[in-house]
Amino acid sequence: MRAGMFALRRSRHSDVARRVHGSETAIRHAPREQGQGMAVRQPDNLHILFPELASSAARDPGLNRADIVETELETPPFRLRSPWISARIHSRLDATVRDAVDITDADEARGLRLLAQLADARVGGTFWADAPAVSRPIDTLLCLPDDAAAATHMLEDIAARHDATRVFALAPTSALAARAHRTGCVATAEPCDPWPLLDQVDTVHVGAETPYALLALAAGKRLVCHAPIAYSGWGVSDDEPGVPRRGTRSIGALAAAALLRAARYADPFLGRPCSAEQAIDYLAEWRRLAETTRGIGSVFGIAWWKRREVMALLTARHAHPLDNAPQSAVAKAGARKGAVLAWSSQISTELTRHAREADVEVWQVEDGFVRSVGLGANATPPHSLVVDRKGIYFDPTRPSELESILQHTVFSPALLARAASLRHALIARRISKYNTGAHRPYTRRAAAGQRIALVPGQVTDDRSVMLGGGAIRDNLALLAQARAAAPDAWIIYKPHPDVEAGQRAGLVRDADAYRFANEIVRDLSMPVLLDDVDEVHALTSLTGFEALLRGRRVVVHGQPFYAGWGLTNDKVATPRRNRILSLDELVAGTLLLYPHYLDPVTHLPCPVEILLERLDDPSLWVNGPRIVARQAYGRLRRALGLR
Repeated sequence: MRAGMFALRRSRHSDVARRVHGSETAIRHAPREQGQGMAVRQPDNLHILFPELASSAARDPGLNRADIVETELETPPFRLRSPWISARIHSRLDATVRDAVDITDADEARGLRLLAQLADARVGGTFWADAPAVSRPIDTLLCLPDDAAAATHMLEDIAARHDATRVFALAPTSALAARAHRTGCVATAEPCDPWPLLDQVDTVHVGAETPYALLALAAGKRLVCHAPIAYSGWGVSDDEPGVPRRGTRSIGALAAAALLRAARYADPFLGRPCSAEQAIDYLAEWRRLAETTRGIGSVFGIAWWKRREVMALLTARHAHPLDNAPQSAVAKAGARKGAVLAWSSQISTELTRHAREADVEVWQVEDGFVRSVGLGANATPPHSLVVDRKGIYFDPTRPSELESILQHTVFSPALLARAASLRHALIARRISKYNTGAHRPYTRRAAAGQRIALVPGQVTDDRSVMLGGGAIRDNLALLAQARAAAPDAWIIYKPHPDVEAGQRAGLVRDADAYRFANEIVRDLSMPVLLDDVDEVHALTSLTGFEALLRGRRVVVHGQPFYAGWGLTNDKVATPRRNRILSLDELVAGTLLLYPHYLDPVTHLPCPVEILLERLDDPSLWVNGPRIVARQAYGRLRRALGLR
């Protein structure tokens, strides 16, 4: 993804919500440019793509609402909303390509770059769907038209000239898929991810307008047109008899005409038009999400107050039943030939046993690193989540997907530039995981020239402490280790906010803390403290990572995800991690490639930069009755000494 594509912009919630959602909420069926896939519905952001629909004075008399369709850049069918990224007037595509004789060299070059961006992002068509099962080698992809007679003729023609057993047929109906299967082809009428197919074939045959035509050009495949389409007759495709030759256009010119002249693009988060490049970048984020969540058969152990956020990660393409009974969740996942997605703290020995017996995988879902404004312990829903198919980032006893990303990814210059921009934005906006506490300045009490060391407290029964804390299992022991490592430092102890809220274990009495600490700070935000300390002594706390972002020295007494990469002073070895990372490589893997983020305005999966912008708006993070009740409960527990 290109650096700077997600520029950090400020906008008020009411203004954004009005532009994003608008007043158009009706869902209507519309024609589809391809035969394969689910029925297309016109979305609630159509007024952004075609504002003339909302103004009778500016209305194009030739604009037929029913003729507006998505382009090749289709949006996944998310559960709550699926606004279109792009659209065009279906009946005008061919004319736009035909009449675009003034395409410049710059236009052609941009068209080629867009095709390369599509191929690199592997988006377009129903990219979020399952990869089709292909049990034998194929070299030809056949996209059948809706018309049964034309599709039958196309099948017969292909079977007469090719080895049908090496042909994969995409059919608009199950009846045509069965007919293709009888000819010897591998066939499906289900939507599928086009890119695994394009990886395997040399040639793509199309019998009608379909996203596969443009995607074939993007993938560098031979395109054979059995009927006139927008891309046929220009010398870039091999056309069957009866398909007229219309002139000469380069591939870049065709892409520019189709993706720039004939298409319009909408930013689904900011509610305004955007460029084709921005649209593809958003789709690339959704592609990453699709690859992470594809294969989930059931969802287990999700607290009711965060179910919407977890389920928003999943498309409506498949059923993902929620279940809180281990045996039932495993059975449902097995029936769907998928994995159980389970909240990490709810994974029990019973669930693990049933999954092992049924040969069903258990994947973990957990809070991400830039979470929300408010505490999870107070039932504030997360707006950042990680889905890990190997382990989980806070468990050093086995590999996780984050560890694999950090160990093996070749980070591109563009990704590192984006990571650097994100790092600077987090510091400038003073953003942390929970974003709680006051932002007033810290008053220094240490002597002039004395080093200040921060010790962040943790929830002592947290799984990161139990799995990665080693011999240290409580905050008092951590304070003792920090004092031993920094005998001359001014040590600040900051209790964990969940513990302070009376919701979790980990209380250290002030008198005990002062045996090792010089100061206890409770109400200041973590970013404020990190601005003024020289070093951080952490067990497994995310504060250590946030300190690295700010260039602070970090001494690690446990095995958190950010240790072992050459950036921290580690007291415990992490043998599997044998790669030296730069800070921006750590940031890119941890904040860009591993988590997924949810926009509280649109309820769509979003880039992290969008969530950062939303965190600036206090109107989005007002505590409702549920959170107020949890806070009161925590205060009562604290007053009764039940922490």
